[in-house]
Amino acid sequence: MILIRLIKFLPFALLLCFCNNEPKITDNANKPVNKKETLIKPYTQLSDEKGFNGIYIVGDMLAFSKTDSAAGEKIGQKIQNAMQLLSKQLLAFNKNFNSNFGLITYNENVNNIVFQLILPIDSMPKTKPKNCDVIVLYKDTMLVFNHYGSYKGIKNAYNNIDQKLATLNLKKKKLPIEFYITDVTTEPDSAKWLTRIMVPVSF
Repeated sequence: MILIRLIKFLPFALLLCFCNNEPKITDNANKPVNKKETLIKPYTQLSDEKGFNGIYIVGDMLAFSKTDSAAGEKIGQKIQNAMQLLSKQLLAFNKNFNSNFGLITYNENVNNIVFQLILPIDSMPKTKPKNCDVIVLYKDTMLVFNHYGSYKGIKNAYNNIDQKLATLNLKKKKLPIEFYITDVTTEPDSAKWLTRIMVPVSF
């Protein structure tokens, strides 16, 4: 399947908690910071390291988008068609901008799987694109998990994510986005295929 070089991350607002026995940490400005917020890492620390990578504030993301659906046995071809469509649109818009596909899957009905394919862009197009939409994914707190290998093993990645959410006492806010970092057409070794899973979370 497909994925982003993430855009810039925005700072996270401080959550001050009074009358609380939970330990507090003081930042460089001597302002109290809730302990949970120390889990959030700077964007500069984002890496391709396997497994749980951290929690980040992901900034607004502008993207071309194509929503479609298909039965399970035809979903791969439908996604490939959407990729070709968005690639052509990106090439016409800004051929010098490098981006990775992202995928949101809305259901698990094998008779009609609904998905949204996105391809981030760096600015708003001057004209409305044909056969696709322009959307904004607004900034959010994201848990990032890097899965290496073929897509057949993606279920194990989500099991690990659920365990990490429980350990950190985090809740899923929205559906996860899978970004496909590796171009599988140029990398024959499936062990090197990187899928970056980003899960919107709340404390």
